[in-house]
Amino acid sequence: MNSTIIVSLFLLFAFVVFVFKKFSQFKREVASNAPNGQNLSSEFSYLISAFNEYCYKGQGDINKLDQEELNIYKNDSCQIVHLHYSMGTLTIVWKFKYYQQEMIYKKSFNNVPSINSMEWQLNAFKLMVAEFLEQYEVHKAKVDASGIVSEKISSLGISPEQLKAARDLLK
Repeated sequence: MNSTIIVSLFLLFAFVVFVFKKFSQFKREVASNAPNGQNLSSEFSYLISAFNEYCYKGQGDINKLDQEELNIYKNDSCQIVHLHYSMGTLTIVWKFKYYQQEMIYKKSFNNVPSINSMEWQLNAFKLMVAEFLEQYEVHKAKVDASGIVSEKISSLGISPEQLKAARDLLK
């Protein structure tokens, strides 16, 4: 009976050591995927600048929420861009309102390489803009077909013909 208790204690001790080593290894991996002690806005500066220029003509505010998250926003704007980086995954959520109907575009990049690479960040930005614009066209068509746009513009005294002429002019 004594030997059974000793073997059980030894196995329990071995299990605790194994779990502790795995936990330590996991913490090291997480730390190695962190943004190198720098803040998110400097690690992804090219991507943030591209979004700021595209969405807000360079006038957006960068609001750091914590070590892993930030928003790019401008007061009285119909859109907001949110970046989150954790454990090697970069997630961008781009929210846009068209006639008060919100569209949410979300893109995640796993195993992000050399995150301060200008080339990677600008290529990722171009991909997101292309996907966002495709999603936006579908969203815009749905909102236009719902009658919300006609209702809003008629309350302002604008006819559907005037709206169409203005859109054609802006194309």
